[in-house]
Amino acid sequence: ESRLEQSVDKGFEQSDRLTALQGCNDHLLDENLVLITQLTERMAVLTRQLKTFAYKKPEQLSPVDPVQVLNHILPSFQERLAQGSIQLECVFPDQAVSIAGDNARLEQIFSNLITNACDAMASERSDQQHRLILSISAPVETDQCVTLQVIDTGPGITVQDSQQLFEPFYTSKAIGDGLGLGLSIVRSIVKDLQGEIRVANSMEGGACFTVRLPIYTQSTAITHKCVVKNADTTLHDK
Repeated sequence: ESRLEQSVDKGFEQSDRLTALQGCNDHLLDENLVLITQLTERMAVLTRQLKTFAYKKPEQLSPVDPVQVLNHILPSFQERLAQGSIQLECVFPDQAVSIAGDNARLEQIFSNLITNACDAMASERSDQQHRLILSISAPVETDQCVTLQVIDTGPGITVQDSQQLFEPFYTSKAIGDGLGLGLSIVRSIVKDLQGEIRVANSMEGGACFTVRLPIYTQSTAITHKCVVKNADTTLHDK
């Protein structure tokens, strides 16, 4: 075999090794990019939660349409719902309703409750398709509050968790999956808006978060409070 042929053979051999190495590097690069993307998304969520926790509320409230706010943020959850094979159901009132608040805080309420519901359903394996129900109800008769509900088909809330559910930095998730600020932020915002939040297990076994917020009026946008009669906040241990 001539030196030229030997060189050619060596060249092909080195080329094969480089190709294999390149393929290995591409695989590792793809894995690292996925990991970096996941970490970046997690850091973004944690940063938003910390910023919201330190958020200074506006001094004056404005009329806010909860249906418009919800429709505005839902596209950001499309991928999450698709990945979890979660069926979305929305129930909106026939007439327009306005809440006394601001868009930013209402977005935080919806975003945190929807994220919490998706996380709960992701932890619950089921042969049936999970469902996420988002309901907005207009005031009835003399009631002066709009009712928002986020219902999932996850594992539900245990009595033990319910006692600390809205406490800052409390979480039932694995370490690193969250700061435990989401529901605490929701409760703080609802309180600022003179509303109330309660949680119970739904008939289907998942969690049902109910938020009631005052409707907007020119004279009572800030001082009006929701009054809930015969509210069932009992949680049954699972």
